[in-house]
Amino acid sequence: RIGIVNNPWGLTNGPNGITGVEAPALGSFLIETPTSFYYFIWVIVALVILGLLRLQRSRVGRAWNYIREDEIAAEANGVDVRNYKLLSFTLGAALAGVTGSVYASKMMVVSPQSFLFMESALLFCIVLLGGLGSIPGALLGATAVVVFPEVFRQFASFRLLFFGLALMIMMIFRPGGLLPRKREGLGFQGLGIRGLAQSDEELIERGRLLVKENLTLRLSENLTRSDPLLETQGVTLRFGGLLAVNNYDLKVYPGKITSLIGPNGAGKTTLFNIITGIYRPERGQVIFKGENITGLKPHLVVSRGIARTFQNIRLFPALTCIENVMSGPHCHGRAGVFSAVLRTPSQVREERQFVELASFRLHQVGLWEYRNELARNLPYGKQRYLEIARALATGPELLILDEPSSGLNERESEELMELLQGLAAEGFTILLIEHDMNVVMGISDWVSVMDMGSKIAEGLPQEIYNHPTVIEAYLGKEED
Repeated sequence: RIGIVNNPWGLTNGPNGITGVEAPALGSFLIETPTSFYYFIWVIVALVILGLLRLQRSRVGRAWNYIREDEIAAEANGVDVRNYKLLSFTLGAALAGVTGSVYASKMMVVSPQSFLFMESALLFCIVLLGGLGSIPGALLGATAVVVFPEVFRQFASFRLLFFGLALMIMMIFRPGGLLPRKREGLGFQGLGIRGLAQSDEELIERGRLLVKENLTLRLSENLTRSDPLLETQGVTLRFGGLLAVNNYDLKVYPGKITSLIGPNGAGKTTLFNIITGIYRPERGQVIFKGENITGLKPHLVVSRGIARTFQNIRLFPALTCIENVMSGPHCHGRAGVFSAVLRTPSQVREERQFVELASFRLHQVGLWEYRNELARNLPYGKQRYLEIARALATGPELLILDEPSSGLNERESEELMELLQGLAAEGFTILLIEHDMNVVMGISDWVSVMDMGSKIAEGLPQEIYNHPTVIEAYLGKEED
């Protein structure tokens, strides 16, 4: 701003600003009277609100919500975080440009003194007072910020004090704003998706048929492979002086449940992060279906057919369960900004399929009745199942689970074992980190043991159970 103000020969004419801005025109119709400007502005506001509402209830709008809630989880579920951030900045700048041109044509001059820190502060007040993510709330906040100084004009010099006090009160008593966006309890109407099945059973059945059409064939083809579905070759990663993963070789065969076990701090989750693209190894390769995927971004790894859960649950807590699971098929979607705003037939069809897939996966893990509940309201054990449903919704060929039984009671662990065995029977390949030996020994086809970043043993569960090196790694060596 300082450079613009102090450069009188530039495009902005320095501190004098831009003068002589012409009134806008629609063809031969010139908008120059106060009445015509009034209706002109409301037409623009209506079009912007319509576009934002449609974006909000689309694949694009949900991606922004996922990023706001948890960037790592969003990218691990197929959202290209960098591109969507850039898109939001671009659209925000475009809307600012539209409003700036309307303002300039109305005032016929644009001066640096027109846009000071006060205006920026008022924009934050509008959003925080009205409600983050709520378009009606933003309109209410704008009304309050504009009308309040006019009603109390004699106290205009204290308006920042009043707004600051209002924000403090809102943060204490209503942190979501005056009109926060309500998600839970709205049902599928809150998603704004047309053409859904009338009954729950039909909706779930449509999702099952979609899975059968798009995934079952790929799973059955994998079962005919004789080579590993996933293979790590000499993977090595250091964090400073700590050797987290040391020349690790791992083979995961199709249709099998492979467990990676070891003491705490052995490097198991780090290896998972290398496989899923969160970390890039110093040496070695990650091969999936014969393709070198080493160093691919997480959203690209997901699109290849690898989905994961996290050791510490990473859901989108302020979104409903159905919205959480709808993040799964995001990586396979194609609808962008223009198709979302215009509601093209392909975009409507894609949104409907997202809901059907998410409905089937929620039903599969036993969470259908919680579909309209916020994720943060679920008990811990059900949050684990929700994370698995979200991973399944990506349509993976390899499912990577990081301590899925952590925090579950004995009955829930048995139910989890039944679920994982059922998924393996469907053709899913499963790689899991697990500390519960009952789970490991009960469902695993192959076990690899890791300690201090290195492989110390691998084999069938019965062989690993009595392996002396494995026992020593867990319990230590007895002194003479």
